[in-house]
Amino acid sequence: MVMGFTLVEMMVTMGVMAAVVTMMFFNYSGFNRGIMINRAARALAYVLRDAQSRSVNVSQLTACNPSPCSNFGVYINKTSPKNGEIILFTDRDANGRYDATGTCGGGTDECVTKTLFTNGVTVSDLRAPPLSATHDAFNVLFYRPDPTVKIKNDIVGDPPLSDGVVGPFRIFIKHPSVSVNCSIDPLTPTPDCKTIRIWLTGQISIEQ
Repeated sequence: MVMGFTLVEMMVTMGVMAAVVTMMFFNYSGFNRGIMINRAARALAYVLRDAQSRSVNVSQLTACNPSPCSNFGVYINKTSPKNGEIILFTDRDANGRYDATGTCGGGTDECVTKTLFTNGVTVSDLRAPPLSATHDAFNVLFYRPDPTVKIKNDIVGDPPLSDGVVGPFRIFIKHPSVSVNCSIDPLTPTPDCKTIRIWLTGQISIEQ
């Protein structure tokens, strides 16, 4: 007697296999998005900590007013075409803001290094306490020896956003699959978004 599968059994088996493959595909897609957004969040946190470390270690550059440079900072902008750039800079003219020259790493450039988000990750929003006001840009500056933290926007004449508050200042980043801005409510986080929090005490954290 020859044993084998009936047509019905084969169709059921193929249906189960198709369902398993489909589930694996969607799970992999979500897993891959998670890796991308986590990598971008870590890259931003690393540059912030690098600026903080350079300030503490008294890394010195020339051509500052006053000289040597006494600070290092990070510039983040959510508007195009700057969105996706993380600028590590030193405030050579002591105006509390990053002044772009179009180059990076030169003897008189404020830009020290530039890091780019990959895989289409962008900045969704920038929020400052105490009322969680939104801003187009953050200039996060660390001054030695503590390092003291000062944060400004890009509007000339505005006082530092960090005056009279401790934090957190929040940077929201999102995967390109997210078509809306990331939720600013920590109780209802948006999938495939990450929040980088900066406190004036020097703490830098990554949260969902």
